[in-house]
Amino acid sequence: MKYYISDLHLFHENAIKFDHRPFESVQEMHEVVLKNWNGRVTNGGFVYLLGDMSLRGKNEDLIAFVTRLKGKRC
Repeated sequence: MKYYISDLHLFHENAIKFDHRPFESVQEMHEVVLKNWNGRVTNGGFVYLLGDMSLRGKNEDLIAFVTRLKGKRC
Protein backbone atom coordinates (compact mmCIF):
# COMPACT_ATOMS: atom_id res chain seq x y z
CA MET A 1 0.00 0.00 0.00
CA LYS A 2 1.20 3.53 -0.76
CA TYR A 3 0.44 6.56 1.39
CA TYR A 4 1.17 10.24 0.77
CA ILE A 5 1.44 12.80 3.54
CA SER A 6 2.73 16.31 4.12
CA ASP A 7 2.73 19.14 6.63
CA LEU A 8 3.03 17.18 9.87
CA HIS A 9 4.91 20.14 11.40
CA LEU A 10 6.35 18.02 14.18
CA PHE A 11 8.00 19.98 17.02
CA HIS A 12 6.18 23.14 15.88
CA GLU A 13 4.21 24.51 18.82
CA ASN A 14 2.68 27.35 16.83
CA ALA A 15 1.20 24.91 14.30
CA ILE A 16 -1.23 23.88 17.02
CA LYS A 17 -2.40 27.47 17.37
CA PHE A 18 -2.24 28.71 13.78
CA ASP A 19 -3.64 25.55 12.18
CA HIS A 20 -6.31 25.16 14.89
CA ARG A 21 -5.09 21.69 15.77
CA PRO A 22 -7.00 20.07 18.67
CA PHE A 23 -4.00 19.48 20.94
CA GLU A 24 -2.80 20.99 24.20
CA SER A 25 0.89 20.32 23.50
CA VAL A 26 3.41 19.16 20.92
CA GLN A 27 3.82 15.93 22.87
CA GLU A 28 0.09 15.22 22.64
CA MET A 29 0.16 15.96 18.90
CA HIS A 30 3.11 13.59 18.43
CA GLU A 31 1.33 10.81 20.36
CA VAL A 32 -1.78 11.15 18.19
CA VAL A 33 0.25 11.23 14.95
CA LEU A 34 2.14 8.11 16.04
CA LYS A 35 -1.05 6.27 17.06
CA ASN A 36 -2.93 7.18 13.87
CA TRP A 37 0.03 6.48 11.58
CA ASN A 38 0.80 3.08 13.10
CA GLY A 39 -2.90 2.22 13.18
CA ARG A 40 -3.12 2.68 9.42
CA VAL A 41 0.30 1.94 7.91
CA THR A 42 1.75 -1.56 7.89
CA ASN A 43 5.45 -2.34 8.06
CA GLY A 44 5.31 -3.18 4.35
CA GLY A 45 3.62 0.08 3.37
CA PHE A 46 5.36 2.94 1.59
CA VAL A 47 4.84 6.45 2.95
CA TYR A 48 5.83 9.35 0.73
CA LEU A 49 6.65 12.41 2.83
CA LEU A 50 6.00 15.42 0.63
CA GLY A 51 7.39 18.11 2.89
CA ASP A 52 7.19 20.13 6.08
CA MET A 53 7.71 17.19 8.38
CA SER A 54 9.15 19.16 11.29
CA LEU A 55 10.19 22.57 12.50
CA ARG A 56 12.56 23.56 15.28
CA GLY A 57 13.13 20.04 16.54
CA LYS A 58 16.56 18.57 17.06
CA ASN A 59 17.68 16.09 14.42
CA GLU A 60 18.12 13.39 17.07
CA ASP A 61 14.56 13.90 18.31
CA LEU A 62 13.13 13.73 14.79
CA ILE A 63 15.10 10.56 14.01
CA ALA A 64 13.92 8.99 17.28
CA PHE A 65 10.30 9.84 16.40
CA VAL A 66 10.50 8.62 12.80
CA THR A 67 12.01 5.28 13.81
CA ARG A 68 8.79 4.59 15.76
CA LEU A 69 6.65 4.96 12.62
CA LYS A 70 5.65 1.88 10.66
CA GLY A 71 6.32 1.60 6.95
CA LYS A 72 9.09 2.57 4.60
CA ARG A 73 9.49 6.32 4.30
CA CYS A 74 10.26 7.70 0.85
